[in-house]
Amino acid sequence: RFQSLSEHLGEMASLVTLRADGTAIKKVPPSIVRLEKLEHLSLSKLKCSLQLPSLGGLRSLTSLILEDNNIEEVHNDIGSSLPCLVELRLDDNNFGSLPSLSGLSKLFILSLNGCRTLVEITDLPKSLGFLDMNDCYSLERMPDLSGMSTWVILFSPKLIEFPGLDSAL
Repeated sequence: RFQSLSEHLGEMASLVTLRADGTAIKKVPPSIVRLEKLEHLSLSKLKCSLQLPSLGGLRSLTSLILEDNNIEEVHNDIGSSLPCLVELRLDDNNFGSLPSLSGLSKLFILSLNGCRTLVEITDLPKSLGFLDMNDCYSLERMPDLSGMSTWVILFSPKLIEFPGLDSAL
């Protein structure tokens, strides 16, 4: 089974799509940030916890899919370092909060299904059109959605704060 990505991954200057779903990769090499043309990165359903470096250099990335990887923390710079990101799928991971995502001015799809330990989302970009959050059992607080045209799919029995929900309906 495929278990590692080469430390020289960043030398593949023309790489546009990297998909390594269902592999046994444990760590993504820091050289990935040199993939300036990378548009689609999918590392889902890995067989162990994924160690992910900052993705700050991936200026062309439009789709980031990191589903079902036991991720316990999302890098703080994700919301400010991926200017072209349109789709972010973090389903079935184990983080308790998300960093600010308001800097992702092109983000349209955010999927957090099955993030059972997620307690709070502090802010979301105004560009968001679809937010999918089924089975987020620990979620207590959502950001203000006033002025946003966002489809929301949400199930969280602990939700106590969701400002702007009435104007988003």
